[in-house]
Amino acid sequence: MQSDGRMMRYARQRVFAPIGGAGQERLAAARVAVVGCGALGTHLADMLARAGVGHLILIDRDVVEWSNLQRQMLFDEADADAGTPKASAAANRLRMVNADITIEPRVLDLDAEAARELVGEVDLVLDGSDAFETRYLINDACVEAGIPWIYSAVVGAEGMTLNCHAPLVDGTRTPCLRCVWPDPLPPGSAATCDTVGVLNGAVSMVTGMAATEALKILLGSAAISPELRSFDQWAGTYEAIALPRDPDCPTCARGEYDWLDGAALGDAARLCGQDTIQIRPERLAGTRLPAIDLAAVAGRWRDAGTVQQGGDAFVRLRVAPFDLTLFSDGRALIRGTSDPATARSLYARYVGM
Repeated sequence: MQSDGRMMRYARQRVFAPIGGAGQERLAAARVAVVGCGALGTHLADMLARAGVGHLILIDRDVVEWSNLQRQMLFDEADADAGTPKASAAANRLRMVNADITIEPRVLDLDAEAARELVGEVDLVLDGSDAFETRYLINDACVEAGIPWIYSAVVGAEGMTLNCHAPLVDGTRTPCLRCVWPDPLPPGSAATCDTVGVLNGAVSMVTGMAATEALKILLGSAAISPELRSFDQWAGTYEAIALPRDPDCPTCARGEYDWLDGAALGDAARLCGQDTIQIRPERLAGTRLPAIDLAAVAGRWRDAGTVQQGGDAFVRLRVAPFDLTLFSDGRALIRGTSDPATARSLYARYVGM
């Protein structure tokens, strides 16, 4: 609980009528998880910590790299030099920003067991991940537990955000992720930050919207947005689309939790005798992913490292000390690591999951 003297830090927020003193106390009692401490997650965690959300759980499997510093706001050069786990580095910085709240870092790769445990501890989950497999897992866990979460994404100058399974004043809820995208996008079909870059201003814009929606949800506001909001900051365009729930949604209508229960197939396996991990993308049992346009992937990789094309069979990216060989069925071999979490992270960065 914040001390009376330090509550002055929220003076400008308390006089904002939709929050007020009672709302500030409600934020102090709230518990929020931020999954992923990259560009999105660090901005979101910073805003919620400064707003006085009483308990933040920060989850990330990765370590700080020099390429993170352009947009991931809670890290510095010392963190990059030391390769500090992102969740730990973010928590250390936020404790200096607000010592009156609880900040709990968890350095882990979110799986079904961890997701189910997590949603039992919090009121809201914020998506700061870079992998669709993680987002579908979050969606399953939150819908099953009956709690809301906020999807956010940014690449290049474009961003989007959606309140998922959030309660509205009329007693209904906003759509879940699978109402909008019943299945993940095919691997390699979308650009990633590592292939087309990302503007830090675009990160600030999408997380500003998402963090504000988080406050509305925690306060039970009537102003919670039911829309998918997207923008292109470079082009100066903005769009908001009202999306209804799908009455036949596999998750929020039929109660099928494919990613949480393991019906979604996908794995990361170490190849015997090699410093190589094989990644198979997530898919539902009994389904087949469409073939990947390897030429298009190669084009997006040109500025990321050294690219070798193998016709219709494969495309290879060399980003020292790793080799990533992608096949048309979405399978990839990641050479240079024996750690499945590192391999999944590289796949998500350069292929998309």
